[in-house]
Amino acid sequence: MKSFKLGLKGSSDPKQIENRLSQEGIEIYEFHLVEDDLFGARLKHLESSIAKLKEHGVRVYLHHPMAIQGKWLHINDENSIAADFFKLSTRILVDICERFDCYVVVHWNYGMLQNNQLVVEQEVPDKKSLIQTIARTIAYDERYGKGRILWENGIRGVGAFRNDFALANLIVDTPLKLCFDVSHGFISMNGDNESLFKTIELLQNQICYYHVVDSMGKTHDSLMIGQGEIDFRRILPFILEKDYIYEIMLGDNEDCWEMVESHRVFRGLLCDK
Repeated sequence: MKSFKLGLKGSSDPKQIENRLSQEGIEIYEFHLVEDDLFGARLKHLESSIAKLKEHGVRVYLHHPMAIQGKWLHINDENSIAADFFKLSTRILVDICERFDCYVVVHWNYGMLQNNQLVVEQEVPDKKSLIQTIARTIAYDERYGKGRILWENGIRGVGAFRNDFALANLIVDTPLKLCFDVSHGFISMNGDNESLFKTIELLQNQICYYHVVDSMGKTHDSLMIGQGEIDFRRILPFILEKDYIYEIMLGDNEDCWEMVESHRVFRGLLCDK
């Protein structure tokens, strides 16, 4: 079995980076990016921050921006500011990944904006729309990805895994690489640990990277490990084979103690088995 890894998330804010670097044993850092990080002085700062982390022996992942000018991104969007930015931002980040030997996490979709609040898609897409989305994703990967994109599952909509395994079965024989968010999967499967286990088992060859975070299985609650209902003991061997970070809701973004505590609890699961 592979060893446990301390993977942490933060922005390009120097205070957050220093806080994460100060944690003993950090191996992985994922940048949570916004649109402004990809241009001008902020882009140069991002590149220098990546170089600094790599000098410390930390492996880097980049999380694609969620939105542009308040418009949430969706791979199936057409002829809009958001659609153009989806392509532009991916190309910028893939170029960075090529130069710094890292990977970018991209969602198929993030949701919709209503009254300035993010509303995650509620519809359950039919098989035809799923097939079209996967075909578009493969074509997108071939044109822009260069093997550097990891597609992350969501809670609703075309990028969510469900108890019927429709999306998982469409992906399993493709060259797509995945970032599997454990809590997103658990929520989209209505809190069913059996479906979560079977989906991860089915897709383990496609999964390159995990977001480790607990949940009660009903809403996007982003809980510390052990505070939710996910059966991590069962999926632990799959996660340890790959890179992963703890994507936990923080009380203070400049202090990642909730992630570090989750790491302590996660390591303890092996002793409890």
